[in-house]
Amino acid sequence: MELSKLSIKCLENMPMLTDTMAMAINELYNALSPYYEDYCEFLNKEIVSDEQNGFRLNKVKVSFAENFKKTFPLTTIDTSLMWEIFLEQNEKTNPISFSIFFGCDMLDKNQDYLYFDLSEISKTLLVKTLLKDCNFIEKPVSQEYQYENSEDEKNVWVRFTIDETLSLEKIKTCSELFKTNILMPILNQIK
Repeated sequence: MELSKLSIKCLENMPMLTDTMAMAINELYNALSPYYEDYCEFLNKEIVSDEQNGFRLNKVKVSFAENFKKTFPLTTIDTSLMWEIFLEQNEKTNPISFSIFFGCDMLDKNQDYLYFDLSEISKTLLVKTLLKDCNFIEKPVSQEYQYENSEDEKNVWVRFTIDETLSLEKIKTCSELFKTNILMPILNQIK
């Protein structure tokens, strides 16, 4: 068995490839990190500060570094960069709880996207109610951003494909669409 010319060239340039990958991921990490504190601040102001609602915020920060170290040796790199914020009501019976996830999945060229996601954990069906009351998912703002929901309608997200148009402004727009059309309607229901 012979090594292909492509494999030889790749192995020859491996240090440059790994440096480039690490730099790109680090830049994306730095671009997304501020959204974590922004969302925590926003949720504290909008829902947690009102003690009558009985909500508490559990900050769960999931970083890319551990996943990167585990997956880099694999032939097909299956990676993601993700943050999670968990919001839970302090009630004993049927508490409302959900998570906000945001980040990017870099699975392959067909599933390379950046997203903001709301996932309901409780059985209150707030997300289902939101989907019934709003028709924003059927009316995307543009072809760049897609609203989607899971089959069980327990989570809904806005996302865009990562391509040459990726920019800080595009990430900001995605976050604003999520906050305005998904998160605020849910928060308004539970206030």
